[in-house]
Amino acid sequence: MAQLVLHFVTDPNQVAAELRRVVRPGGIVAANMWDSANEMEMLHHFWDAAFVVDQFAPTDARTLRFGGAGEIAELFDSVGLENISEVTITVSSSYQSFDEVWSGFLAGIGPAGMFCVGLADAQQLLVRQEMFKRLGSPSGQFSLNATARSVSGRTPA
Repeated sequence: MAQLVLHFVTDPNQVAAELRRVVRPGGIVAANMWDSANEMEMLHHFWDAAFVVDQFAPTDARTLRFGGAGEIAELFDSVGLENISEVTITVSSSYQSFDEVWSGFLAGIGPAGMFCVGLADAQQLLVRQEMFKRLGSPSGQFSLNATARSVSGRTPA
């Protein structure tokens, strides 16, 4: 299982081929990724806010590969996996406050977090304020939705 990793590796085809190689014949290889380009509300709002504040924010971080329908399945097919199946999973996460969401970015997690902690304090505050506004200025608990693609395939028997 390659969970939330395919867009971080230098050569996804090599990774998929290696997954196929090390799994026994007829075994299952699986991977999943967030649909960061369209259906990951937290990241979508973060990058919208970041681009308002910094026109040089990395555009590739907003549309990470393998989150779209069929992308992982195509990768698996290209390395010879069989019986490929894709499932779309939508989840909702509840947050007690905006600070709870923002703390993840301050921890430097993923491309958005790394971008956030690399900003000067004044720019970081502007991104925070813009994201807060884009989320409707929540004063208490709120939820954000996200969609992931989960794909599995079998190695040839």
